[in-house]
Amino acid sequence: MARKLTFRQLQVLILAAWHDLSFKEIGAEAGMDQKLVSHYLRRGEVNGEVFQRLLRAMKCRPAAVRSVAACLEALEALEKAMDLSEEELSLIEEAALESSRLTREILSVAARRSRSGPMATGYPQTSGLFLARRRADELWSRLHGLNAEARLAVVQVAEEFQVWPLCERVCEESRRAASHQVEELEEATVLSRLAREIAHRVPGPEGWRNRLQGYAAAHEANALRVAGELKAAASAFAAAKRLWQSGADPAGILDPGRVLELEASLRRDLRRAARLRTGTGRRWLARTAPARVSVRTRRRDENSASASAQERMRREHLMARLFRALSGKTQKQFGKETGVHPNLVAQYELGQILPGPARLARLARGASLTVVDGDEILRLADVLRGAGRLGREEAEDLDDLGERLRALISRSRRRLLTLPLPESLPKPGDRVHAGELWRRLKELDGETRRVVVRVAEEFQDWALCEAVCEESTRAASRKVEEAAALAWLAREIADRVRGPEGWRSRMRGYAAAHEANVLRVSGELRAAEIAFEQATRLWLSGADPAGLLDPGRLPDLEASLRRDQRRFAEALTLLDAAMAVGRRPERVLTNKGFTLEVMGEYERAVETLLQAEPLLDREGEPRLWYHQRFNLAVNHCHLGRYAEAVELARQVRALATGLGDATFLIRVTWLEGRIAAGLGRPEEALRLLEEARRRFAAEKMSYDVALALLEEAVLLLAAGRTAEVKALARELTQVLESKGVHREALAALRLFQEAVEREEATAELARGVLRYLFRARHDQGLRFEPSTRQT
Repeated sequence: MARKLTFRQLQVLILAAWHDLSFKEIGAEAGMDQKLVSHYLRRGEVNGEVFQRLLRAMKCRPAAVRSVAACLEALEALEKAMDLSEEELSLIEEAALESSRLTREILSVAARRSRSGPMATGYPQTSGLFLARRRADELWSRLHGLNAEARLAVVQVAEEFQVWPLCERVCEESRRAASHQVEELEEATVLSRLAREIAHRVPGPEGWRNRLQGYAAAHEANALRVAGELKAAASAFAAAKRLWQSGADPAGILDPGRVLELEASLRRDLRRAARLRTGTGRRWLARTAPARVSVRTRRRDENSASASAQERMRREHLMARLFRALSGKTQKQFGKETGVHPNLVAQYELGQILPGPARLARLARGASLTVVDGDEILRLADVLRGAGRLGREEAEDLDDLGERLRALISRSRRRLLTLPLPESLPKPGDRVHAGELWRRLKELDGETRRVVVRVAEEFQDWALCEAVCEESTRAASRKVEEAAALAWLAREIADRVRGPEGWRSRMRGYAAAHEANVLRVSGELRAAEIAFEQATRLWLSGADPAGLLDPGRLPDLEASLRRDQRRFAEALTLLDAAMAVGRRPERVLTNKGFTLEVMGEYERAVETLLQAEPLLDREGEPRLWYHQRFNLAVNHCHLGRYAEAVELARQVRALATGLGDATFLIRVTWLEGRIAAGLGRPEEALRLLEEARRRFAAEKMSYDVALALLEEAVLLLAAGRTAEVKALARELTQVLESKGVHREALAALRLFQEAVEREEATAELARGVLRYLFRARHDQGLRFEPSTRQT
């Protein structure tokens, strides 16, 4: 007799057949011999470790494994049900299959609704309220631990927090804090203002937005009341009422009883309780609370078209009665425990006012239940009342089955809400929204930006990380502190990007390379080298199937490090590699041209920069265009081709003016001074160089100050104006005391200053120091030899 296969063996065999995989293919993926796989699945035992190994080899989804298990369990149940006929079994399995289909459909819809989708533009509806409010709970949990300024910043820039359920939840938190009087009064005020901020940003029809803003304003007025500012509170409540009255809430989402309760507290504090008891203080609310109906009206309309609506209202009244009854407390005790005024509890139970969703949820918590639980209890009562045709035992069985199934689906829906957002593969279209995300972040300070990224999922976006990395490289040549802050922000985003682990590793490597670049620009070359090694490991361990990130970016950035380390051969090799695999040859060529300039190979630098020229997009990348034009002009000056540099200088000035970049404009002024000197216009050159020097000094760009100063000294010494050179040399003191010039360059400047003081300085010495400074800027180990011409 053939040996019966085990449950695990059957699962693997069915899944292998479904995926059309042979034992050989499974073994190759699992690192097993084909015969060993066959042995496990035909004759041997499959323990837990082997089972998981085989499933991983087939790349089986956990849900598929459970589906096969359900199929096998159904077959097993058929074998055990020997006392049932074939017709009975067929009917049972048909019902079980249909029940499974319905459950899958219900939970699939719930899963999709549990995600943060696009914001609604119409009036909110009652469907999906439970999920919307659970989502608000999750959003509040992310905001809760932040300080007031950070919460406000998140709400102002993150659209996922600009939703009405969160506004409602924050209003509730404000009311709770206000109920503690002095202890949490400040928090109540802060929260009410946060709610107002959310309300002003919630999308939708104007009527709905006015209603929500009125609701939030009422809570702000309540905070003023608790603070004892009654006059201000009365004024704020009047404004809240005007907003509420001018708004609309067709589905009755917001609880009108809450606004009434808050106004009642204000009237009480203003000693106007009499007016509230007569009802005159409620007339404005009556026009906007269609759920408040009298018993007489219900009886009159019993046979009208609105009878079904009245039935729905009575159901919530019944729930209010049910929750208090199950609590075993009086209306006064129950009201005190739930934070609902006892008079309102009485009106709910009498059917005079409809309890809103938030208030009903509080009543449910008073009975240690949820609104869903209360609805299930009432449904069960309806079934029991209508079960007359069934025997008592059969009715109880059906009721029990229904209750268990509803409880199962309810639990599953709640678990869906706790799951993280599903991983999604990145795509080029994601870049479209990145610019808008950066625009919202840009005006915030560095710490607030990072807070927003940590709590707002919409900012945990790979395309935003890429854009921030680009901003970091742009800032690196001008403001290292800003570049560092942007690189840290990119890392924060990369650490939170969703998707497959391989993609996340690739993204972290990309961001880490930009952190390493900031270290390089800061002069921390050894730390930058270590950081680049870590970035490369992350990059190589990752994957980018869609080819979204530029593979030439890392070797391009690392080449800049090798250049600063004077490892020029390695730098050029890396740049060639970047050209071979990268998507931005114009950027690589511009970098290569600058590397050749640092090497002193000005002719090759000009050739390389000219190769980049036809590839550049002046409109799309004006900054890169500026760098190519500027560097080309500088190299022409090094070669003494000042006439060729004139037109380039005109172009870069126009570019810098269009970009509005102050640093670029200062450098252009310095360049124009050099060109004027080379063309034999010393007075114009001195004027331009002095202007550039003053502005460099204002920006604390000490090395550039020294370059401009030496350019001036060359001209003055050549003209024999030594007295002016002495005055100029005294300004070197500030440069010598700065932290922007490295040790060897400081030594050369001191030597020149001393020569001026001894009246031994010559134009040739000034030129020698100037040539040295150009080379030493990117070679901090290069020493100045006054007796040797610096080349």
